[in-house]
Amino acid sequence: SSPSKQEEIQAWIETEQRVFQAVLQGQYEYRQAVHDAVVVSTEGQLPGTAEANTLPGGMWLRINQGHWPGVSDTPQLDEIREQVSRLFGIPLDRCGQHGDGEELPPPGHVVHGPSPAITTPTVPGGEQPSSPEEMDNAQPVDVDTGRQAIGDSQDTMPIDHGGAASPLKRILLGVDDARRPVYLDPQSPIDPLDNLNLMVTGSSGKGKTQLLKYLILKLREQHRNVLILDFKNDFASDTPFTERAQLDRSFVTFDGLPYNPLIPNPVQHPATGEMFIQPGQFIAGISSVFRRTFRLGDQQTAGLKSAISSAFESAGIQASGTIKYQNIDSFPDFHAVGISLQQDNIKTFNRLQPLFSLGLFQPQFCSVSFHELIDRSLIIDLSQISSDDIKNALAQLIVMSAHAYLNTLPHSGVIRQLFVIDEAHRVLDYEFMADFVLQCRAYGVGMILSSQYPSHFPQDVSSSMATKVLHGNGRDADRVRAIVQLIGCAGREADVSNLDRFQAFVDNRHSPHTLIRTMNYPLYLVWSFLLQHGEATHEEIANLEGIDTDKLPINNLVRQLERLGLAEEKEGHVRLLQRYE
Repeated sequence: SSPSKQEEIQAWIETEQRVFQAVLQGQYEYRQAVHDAVVVSTEGQLPGTAEANTLPGGMWLRINQGHWPGVSDTPQLDEIREQVSRLFGIPLDRCGQHGDGEELPPPGHVVHGPSPAITTPTVPGGEQPSSPEEMDNAQPVDVDTGRQAIGDSQDTMPIDHGGAASPLKRILLGVDDARRPVYLDPQSPIDPLDNLNLMVTGSSGKGKTQLLKYLILKLREQHRNVLILDFKNDFASDTPFTERAQLDRSFVTFDGLPYNPLIPNPVQHPATGEMFIQPGQFIAGISSVFRRTFRLGDQQTAGLKSAISSAFESAGIQASGTIKYQNIDSFPDFHAVGISLQQDNIKTFNRLQPLFSLGLFQPQFCSVSFHELIDRSLIIDLSQISSDDIKNALAQLIVMSAHAYLNTLPHSGVIRQLFVIDEAHRVLDYEFMADFVLQCRAYGVGMILSSQYPSHFPQDVSSSMATKVLHGNGRDADRVRAIVQLIGCAGREADVSNLDRFQAFVDNRHSPHTLIRTMNYPLYLVWSFLLQHGEATHEEIANLEGIDTDKLPINNLVRQLERLGLAEEKEGHVRLLQRYE
């Protein structure tokens, strides 16, 4: 902007005259453009730091009150200067790197690039500070600057052990382009969402798993039970994460499935209150899971159903009709089913033989029903099972057990249980999946389903996911079109195709098709530390339990926090900027 002081106006006019005269006389150098456009926005109300963004066809440079050339020079501005220097081939000293700049050449000299500013511009969105020190000392938020002593023990956010009966508090998902917070707030007192169901998609490496870990941790802090199916050992192997979130772990390859899937869930007689089971209906459901996952034919499915019925009868339980639950002392397990198949139907046994030979159904869990898993927060790790058929069968058995159990419960307005399934395509063809996700809210249950592509989700399932977080799937036209059509953001194809790591579109009634930078688990570990201490050094961040600097260097973590407007690095310390609640 032009100066407002009278003594500077004449110099400004003379400078403009010399620049325009040089252009009119052809005294400039033409270079092939790297970008179609370079936009510099001065955003007085933008929290956090300055930043440079490479977008489709152009570059967007954002500066704000705390990062203003000539007023408050910062390392972040130096990085922007370096990018401008490379873009236009201008030596750094002519980008203002050393402060004083150079005089414009006289008319007749070839102009090689933009000249340095003559005067200090007025800061947008407020009064110009009287000095750089005044700008540096400005505090974006009230931060407790009294540093607590940091000992050897790691900081953890407390888990609210009494909060399960209260409405779920909102959870920060990330920030939008203006760094305004975007929340997951399914039980908003003003506008509650239809359900807590959350659909997460994105290609490998885009940030799905780290977002899921963060969400799990935030849910555990509010004392919600979480049951996680882990197909890739992303959760169970992370001991700092499981300890922080207070999650039990069950490694199925070594420990067996932690319950007996052949225990039916009893239902209550509506008039007498007595409990009954329906073995015939239950056995048909179990058989249909194996028919789909192992691609059994009609005769093989009938043989399996007969073997399960025989196992029930051998345990003294009628295999059809409706029978009283309290008269039953024990139930069969799949070991008994395998013995029956081996004796009476060797072809079906051979087809299912890996299921019986891996020790997946162990005697110590023979009397454990699915109900006992609901009272815990647990990771069921299936990653060491090499057969996809077995993985899918076990996963669908667990989902079927959950669905059947929840159908026996009274309706509840309290969110008491969440299911988290990464690689959700393994269970999405469960025949009652659409009913399950549709009915979740009535039973106080939420489903968090994650898979690579939106196309993995049948329409009747995705339509029951009130919130969608869609990371990028690259620039493939069909993949881009699928995201655009799912959330109704026509015209945003370029944004969708260029989604970077830890960027996503959020879509629900509160934030329709909103582009955000997402919070994630490593960032939350650092931010939690900053919330308690106000600031941290790189060394302190590197020593936080759960931070792996080989996978995510500290500089990258700090830059992500800055781009979220949550923290800022100054003088070797990373300092808290925002305390979103």
